[in-house]
Amino acid sequence: MRTVAVSSFAKLHHAVTPTSEPAVFRGDVDAAQPLVPHIGRTDCDLEREVRLFRDWKRQAVQFLDMPEDDWDGLTIARHYGLATRLLDWTVNPLVAAFFAAASSRAGPAALWVFVPNRIVTDADADPFAFSGVALYRPRALAARISRQGAVFTVHGPPQEPVSERHGELYRVDIEPSFRPILLKDLARFGICHASLFPGLEGLSRAMNWQYGLDRLRPCPQERP
Repeated sequence: MRTVAVSSFAKLHHAVTPTSEPAVFRGDVDAAQPLVPHIGRTDCDLEREVRLFRDWKRQAVQFLDMPEDDWDGLTIARHYGLATRLLDWTVNPLVAAFFAAASSRAGPAALWVFVPNRIVTDADADPFAFSGVALYRPRALAARISRQGAVFTVHGPPQEPVSERHGELYRVDIEPSFRPILLKDLARFGICHASLFPGLEGLSRAMNWQYGLDRLRPCPQERP
């Protein structure tokens, strides 16, 4: 699989422009992380996966009105952190670059570029009967979904990773020395925690970054 290393915004712009459309993007702090959804990294089988989702829906109604459609339900469940067969992507390469660069993890960060050869349609009524890997475009069920240009790949079974069998796929490695510079460049374009996570949490994280307080340092030991 092709990989491209970038150390400037101009090189990044060139690297995230694929040969065909429509492309989606995923930022990852670990280039070795497999492109499988959360539940696909566990030993959860289909029966347990469905039971997890049904039980989540049953209890989630105390907090929100759950849609009847299981695709919508999975979108909301994934949005709130439930392990599902959906893997997060975005239609905005700058958003993906932010998620790749924002971590304090050492080493290069990965930005994946994917042009899928299959898209979920109305004929795919049951997400738990889905076979293969395809792009799923959710409805804007939450403000964060819209802000982040969120889309997903659906995996059936969940252990199947995105690969070049499923479309054009390559990785852009963001070099470590470029990551703090990139975050400043992205902030100038309005891509930061405050814009991507509307609310007080996003505002607080953006202010911590702006004032250089987003990196923890060891506290000095108290003198006796």
